[in-house]
Amino acid sequence: MRWHRVFLRIYTAPDRGHLVLLEGAVHPAARRTGVGTQLLETALGHARTTGAKIVLSDVEADTSGATFLVNKGFRPVLTLVHTRLSLTEVDIAALVEKPHPGYRLVSWEGVAPDGLAESLAGAHNAMNDMPVGDSGRKARRSGGTPNGCARSRKRWPTAARFCTP
Repeated sequence: MRWHRVFLRIYTAPDRGHLVLLEGAVHPAARRTGVGTQLLETALGHARTTGAKIVLSDVEADTSGATFLVNKGFRPVLTLVHTRLSLTEVDIAALVEKPHPGYRLVSWEGVAPDGLAESLAGAHNAMNDMPVGDSGRKARRSGGTPNGCARSRKRWPTAARFCTP
């Protein structure tokens, strides 16, 4: 069975109502047959009905998906670099046991321990000012705490806590 799909994330927050996020895929055997164009046209038609002004799509650089979107009028506005660490090729114990003067590592499962939630929320919100290029996005401003995010995923957070001598 060949699969083809398109997904729109429609933002409803007042500061993001002008945006929709597009995600799509066409089975490799069906590419260049018009299926992707039909999916895109259908998605864009629906996006217009929401009042959106900008459609964003995350796609890997130098792929057929990137070429397809550029050919349909999308333009690259922000490049992200994802990094990877192979746990089979690094000595984790050496990294963990390495001294970290002025800091101590604190780990927990579930809700952040008392005394950390406020500073973690501040650190979490500070990460929301990442560059957004000419994407039409604004840097996120969140008033919540990290405990309120991603409740459907299992998380094991670790923080480096500053220790005063």
